[in-house]
Amino acid sequence: MKMDADFKYECKAAYLVTFEDVSNVITSKDQLLEVMQQVGRNPTMKALSKFWKSDTESMSFDEFCRAAHQIPQTTEGDIIKAFRKIDINGDGYITNSELKKMLTTRGEKMTTEEVQAIIDEVDENKDGKLDYKEFSKMLLSTQAEYQELAKKKLEQKLHKQKPTVTPRASKATHSKAAENLPKLSQSPSSCSLKEKSPVTGKDVKLPRPKHLKEWKLSRSKGEFFFEEDGSIVSHHYQLDLREDSDVWITVEPYSIKPGDLNSIHGDSPVDTALYILRKDKSIVSFTEQRDARGRYVFRGDLKKGKYFLIPFSTGCRFQKRDSEPSGETKLVRKKDDNYLLSKAFKEALHEIFDVCDLDGNGLLSRAEFTWFNQRTSGEDVGDVEWGVVEENVNMQDGELTKKGFIELNQMEADDNEGDVEDLWVTLNFMGYNKLLELDEACPFTLEVYVKEGEGKLTVTGLGCGEEVLQDALTSSTIDKGECTKIRHMKDLFLHTYTNDYRVCLVIENKSRTEVKVKLDCSKSTNVVSHRSSLSETVTVSPKSSEVGHHLMPDSDSVSWSVQCQTSIVK
Repeated sequence: MKMDADFKYECKAAYLVTFEDVSNVITSKDQLLEVMQQVGRNPTMKALSKFWKSDTESMSFDEFCRAAHQIPQTTEGDIIKAFRKIDINGDGYITNSELKKMLTTRGEKMTTEEVQAIIDEVDENKDGKLDYKEFSKMLLSTQAEYQELAKKKLEQKLHKQKPTVTPRASKATHSKAAENLPKLSQSPSSCSLKEKSPVTGKDVKLPRPKHLKEWKLSRSKGEFFFEEDGSIVSHHYQLDLREDSDVWITVEPYSIKPGDLNSIHGDSPVDTALYILRKDKSIVSFTEQRDARGRYVFRGDLKKGKYFLIPFSTGCRFQKRDSEPSGETKLVRKKDDNYLLSKAFKEALHEIFDVCDLDGNGLLSRAEFTWFNQRTSGEDVGDVEWGVVEENVNMQDGELTKKGFIELNQMEADDNEGDVEDLWVTLNFMGYNKLLELDEACPFTLEVYVKEGEGKLTVTGLGCGEEVLQDALTSSTIDKGECTKIRHMKDLFLHTYTNDYRVCLVIENKSRTEVKVKLDCSKSTNVVSHRSSLSETVTVSPKSSEVGHHLMPDSDSVSWSVQCQTSIVK
């Protein structure tokens, strides 16, 4: 479709919201996303990667217009789909607190006052929750208003005779600004934990319930992935208990081949814990015991009803790669007029198929294929898309076979005439590097044993409810950890949860002002953090709590200790 003058004008108006002039270039993927959103586009990660590649350094205004023209405008359905990812009980509503936390802590952050103004406008009956279908309509209306405002600003700019010049800061001003750099208080607080013995030296044979083989077993696979911002997401589950029962739940990582992420860690496997939440999202418990092979366990009595099971990995051992390895595995080779998938690529596709086969029946159901598609493209598989799959590739009993999965990727290679860019995007989102090594994904298995009655385990989504998990993390640390007051601060506390395998430090700010706290754990021994450094400054919003550090032994076979100093950054 040809780009018309009206669309080009809308792009220019959106561009000038971010930049002074159309001669300025976009210099980062984040800037590209920001301007796309200004023009009413909200591309998926895969769509954005087509325009901003790994070697892209900048994008001109004309290049931006061409890219935006290829991306469909955000619709009401798109927004509703996004809200469903945080509506883990699927009732069509999100609470005001969920909305407030999402809009003030993620993406382009809003102030608490701005979010409250939105809530006051939309929550007419004051019941503390929002119908997000109605809210989506309001968002689109607001977006249209902003686009019209951008056009008006452009018209005003075009009619101005004199440009506004902002004077440069003088050397004296720069010197004055240096005085406002963050400074540490001179009276740091500290906490320390006694040295812990090696994990592998402990008697970690967990006592299994008697007659466990007679209990009803539900099993599912799952996987941890990285989002582009470094956060960790995974499959989430719902457990439906028909009767009150004693339950035994285990979760553990597994290796799909020698040399992958979990094999690299050897005696120090990736941590794969689990949080158990009630239907109202309040916490029931979490896994605190672990055996030598890295299996985390929960044993307890649960009342009949529905529970959410949310896997969790600290990010201490499961971390994003620093850079791509040198070299690149060939994915496709041309023979005559045909494009053939390489042996190495087919092996990787077999691995992807196996980890996506969550129920382990050797086939991909529509739901399992949808979760794969959501991960790699951010899109659901509708009736039309699934119909195309059924008509063109090998199926069995209404489910996709491994052969059919390979055929789908062969079709993509043929459609792209051997261009492997889209194939690499898929592999990257599934955790593979350029050598087809799985280093940014961690598969795991979840098993639920129920003694009385039956327990139904279902997968509810991929990457949904992360805000709920963070709330569970901080609240469980505050409830079960040791609390110390941070020196000279009336309403600031450090909560320390510790077991034999990990330590969690949470800062609780009860004051009405934002606080910055430096947590220096650099004097700890044999310890690794989920953050890039053992010494980090953490910003804590008013009346909120933040995880300062997750800490684990770097090696399970060596003793480890934690020492932490806290200082207020002024």
